[in-house]
Amino acid sequence: MNDTDAYHAQSETFESLSALFAASAQVDDARPAPAPPKPAPAKRRVPGKYDYTDKSIWTAAELDTATELARGALAAAAEHDPRERPEVTTRYAQSVRSEDIFLSLSGRLPASSHADTLVVEVAMPRTQEMAEIAVDVTRTAVDVRSSHYRLAMPLPNEVVETKGQARWDAERRVLELRLPIIKLFDV
Repeated sequence: MNDTDAYHAQSETFESLSALFAASAQVDDARPAPAPPKPAPAKRRVPGKYDYTDKSIWTAAELDTATELARGALAAAAEHDPRERPEVTTRYAQSVRSEDIFLSLSGRLPASSHADTLVVEVAMPRTQEMAEIAVDVTRTAVDVRSSHYRLAMPLPNEVVETKGQARWDAERRVLELRLPIIKLFDV
């Protein structure tokens, strides 16, 4: 078979394939179009039930209620009180050992999410001694009172209210509260 015969054979094959594709296109045009997909049924919202497709932990109503309750309780406690609000400093602390620092064996990071303790420092310069101060700690708030000062403050983390420590620095006249933080995933 020479080159001319091979060319004619390929040409005939090409023409037959073209005719085949054209015929199949005509058959496709004759078929009815597929039906459009049915729309998903509308989800019914049942009052009081959570919408699990939303990734929120709480509903907006729950957040509004909790915020109002917290603000209302603290505001009511401090609203009618003529005493001065002391200066407050909060910081996080963690207990680390040498193997944590040099070998990183515990997996702790120097971040507030790895903190063990919430330290609240309350400066009370007109207070003379610890006996003049009353402290009330709950899981979510701290209330400090003396004859000159009143502090009602929500805490940024939940704490173990029965295991906290209070220390009075008479030289600086600062009350230091060391409150252990409740961690969500600790057992």
